[in-house]
Amino acid sequence: MDNSVLEVTLKQLKEQVDRIAAAVLGDPSDPSKPGHEVRLDRLEQKNKLRDKIFWALISIVGVAAGALLLRFI
Repeated sequence: MDNSVLEVTLKQLKEQVDRIAAAVLGDPSDPSKPGHEVRLDRLEQKNKLRDKIFWALISIVGVAAGALLLRFI
């Protein structure tokens, strides 16, 4: 293989790595294009909030059911 073929191959590989890095990390110059890392973090934060709300509702229902049960006893 001569140098020109190696240079073309290296350039193609660099472009592919740059595309993968942009997909994972996002475009720092454009905040409207977050990467997978930021999107995953946002999903994890939403799930934490959803879990807290779920357990708060379960607690409220449990306390209300317990209060009703004690009222009839």
